[in-house]
Amino acid sequence: MANRVFFLAFFHFAIIVGFSSGLDTAILADLPTSNLAGAWADLLSLVDAHKGDSKPAIQKLKSYFVDFGYLGNSTLTADLSFDDALEAAVRLYQQNFHLPVTGNLDSATIAQLVTPRCGGIDVDPSGVSQMLQNLTHPGTSHFVKHYSFFPGTPRWVSKRSLTYAFDQSTTSLASGIPLNSLRTAFSRGFQRWANIVPLTFTETSSISSADIVIAFAGFDHGDRHPFDGQMGVLAHAFAPEDGRFHLDSSESWSVNVRSATSLAAIDLESVVTHEIGHLIGLGHSGDSAAIMFPSIAPRQIKTAFGQDDIDGAQALYGANPNFVPGSTTGTDSNVQSSSSWKATFSCWHLLVLLVLAKILL
Repeated sequence: MANRVFFLAFFHFAIIVGFSSGLDTAILADLPTSNLAGAWADLLSLVDAHKGDSKPAIQKLKSYFVDFGYLGNSTLTADLSFDDALEAAVRLYQQNFHLPVTGNLDSATIAQLVTPRCGGIDVDPSGVSQMLQNLTHPGTSHFVKHYSFFPGTPRWVSKRSLTYAFDQSTTSLASGIPLNSLRTAFSRGFQRWANIVPLTFTETSSISSADIVIAFAGFDHGDRHPFDGQMGVLAHAFAPEDGRFHLDSSESWSVNVRSATSLAAIDLESVVTHEIGHLIGLGHSGDSAAIMFPSIAPRQIKTAFGQDDIDGAQALYGANPNFVPGSTTGTDSNVQSSSSWKATFSCWHLLVLLVLAKILL
């Protein structure tokens, strides 16, 4: 009975948050509980799992943690037991995402696990979490940074005026978004970073000469980092000076999620802005307000830089000579206020909890 009351309360709160974050109530009423979690729906069956359990979906969870760096040995994915290594991975994941560190797969942890995200790693091959590199001034608790870089701190050294091109054989896979709208979303994302660091980005039609090549692709697309279907890994971009930028064609991409009718709509410009951060050398941030935080909920708009994003980019390249502190939080029509994107993110988590309630009850 306690569980029923708890989850019913969450359901009603989800409806309330839905109103405040622009989610159409018809979408909420027609909640697709069978596929809400998309590519990672199997993980919903692991709610309340803990060390010592053995369940089929544990194999998928171990594969997930291998993909994002939490488990270093891919052979572990054949083992269905919730062992010491998996418990340690869960604990580190909970630390990274500001969840209660228990080592158990509680509802909040499962809700975060099934949230769509970037395909980049959270934990370096050396075992160091990118998201916990929060330095403080000696002898104080004053926050300094959460930003991180790729191992070896690569950046664009040979040039600062970069070109990018679309593999136009793939742009038709972008959920039917017209090419001009697609180009605008990417142009705005590139310009955001150019406003804070001394880099320029110019579109070119030649993918053979471009520094950055953008492609939409599905599942295995030849770079040894296959996509996994809707609402899983959204995109990935490689460290400088590689220049590859791939987006999952399975997603319901949108350039206007406020008017989108799909619960699974993903804001293209938000994901683009995040991935460009990787293209210039930034890793993931442990600051949930940062663009470089790894995950983004469906229908969430997150295009305004946090101070952590600015500090990280300028640590790599210095500041754009015309940079004005405080001018990059975004004033254009596609920037969502902090309170609004947090409400959207909270609503997503609560909707996942509703699905978990149906599993548990």
